[in-house]
Amino acid sequence: GISPTGAIFWTSTSGAPNPHPRTPFCPLVSSTTAPSPTVLSAPGHDTFIQLNAMSASGVLIGFGISADVGSANALVWTSTASQASVLAEPSTAAFAIPVAISSTGRIIGVQYTASGTSDVVLSPITWATSGATPTTMHLPTGYTGGVAIGYLASGEIVGDGFDALGDAHVLVWSSSSATPTVLPDVS
Repeated sequence: GISPTGAIFWTSTSGAPNPHPRTPFCPLVSSTTAPSPTVLSAPGHDTFIQLNAMSASGVLIGFGISADVGSANALVWTSTASQASVLAEPSTAAFAIPVAISSTGRIIGVQYTASGTSDVVLSPITWATSGATPTTMHLPTGYTGGVAIGYLASGEIVGDGFDALGDAHVLVWSSSSATPTVLPDVS
């Protein structure tokens, strides 16, 4: 991905020095001022790291999956020199994934919650700050799930919502605490 300031972030499986022998998928960041990749720190149990977004101030978000423990962690790095911190997850979630971060540091994403024996319910969530407990964002009446995907330049949040028939519709939230507007489908 590319941050608002032009820094490039990615996950590599080869071609870079990897100080994390347990992490074959190594998170890296480079920029025009530091063209040699910086290897980000990885939590001890995570064997796969995916970087999803980077703010203009250099905060990175992503997730790690632990093969030996069988869990996923929502992660945040406050800088390229910092150790990854695990974001709090909703108590009802099997796991959560941060997807985007605003210029003010608000993080949005999706929580995965088991429902019954095999169904998974997706719900859009937000963290006010990297140290906050996430809250579930509102969905339109009758919708069974959704995901928050990104921020518009205006600060509005965009995502998808799933109606009772399972059809996906584009949603726009004016804020993380608002009920979203359902955009009309294109015919």
